[in-house]
Amino acid sequence: MNYDELVKKLRSGCDTCKLWDGSKCCLDGDCTRQTIMKAADAIEELTRENESLAESVNEASEILRKRWIPVTERLPENDVHVLLSCKCGSGAYVCDGFHTEKYSTPTQFYEDIDADYDEETDEYYFPEGWWEVIKNWDDYSCVAIEDTVTHWMPLPEPPKDDENGTN
Repeated sequence: MNYDELVKKLRSGCDTCKLWDGSKCCLDGDCTRQTIMKAADAIEELTRENESLAESVNEASEILRKRWIPVTERLPENDVHVLLSCKCGSGAYVCDGFHTEKYSTPTQFYEDIDADYDEETDEYYFPEGWWEVIKNWDDYSCVAIEDTVTHWMPLPEPPKDDENGTN
C-alpha cells in the first residue's frame, strides 16, 4: 500500500466497525477519528517534505557533478575523458584528457601511447599518468601531460539540437 492509499484508508475509517464518532474502534481500542486524521495529515506532510528533499538532493548532486574536483580528493575513473586543470610554471590551462592507473588495460586503443607489454598475458598496459586528448592531429591521439594536474571535472553533455538541427 503506497502513502496515498494509506492516507485514503486512514481517512475513510475502519471497514469493520465503521466508527468515526470518537468511540472505541474494534482494531485497538484507542483509535479515534481525530487520531487517525492527525496521522493522515502527518503522512501527507512528510510525503511533501520527502519530495522536496529529493528535489534538493538531485539539485545538489548536479552541482557537485559539475564542480572542479581536486586530484587529492579523488581521481576520475580510469580512461574516462574529463576536463583537466593543469599548472604550468606560473600559469594554468584547461584541457580534455584522462587518467590511467598503473597496469590498466585501455578501453580505447591509443596506438601512440607507449604501453607496457606483458608476454604472460599477451596484453598491453598503460603506464600510470595523465593524458591530454588530441582530436585534430594526425600524428597523435593523446600525449602525456608533464605539467601538474590539480583538478578535474566531468565533461558537460553536448548541446541538444532543436527541431531545425541547430543548437
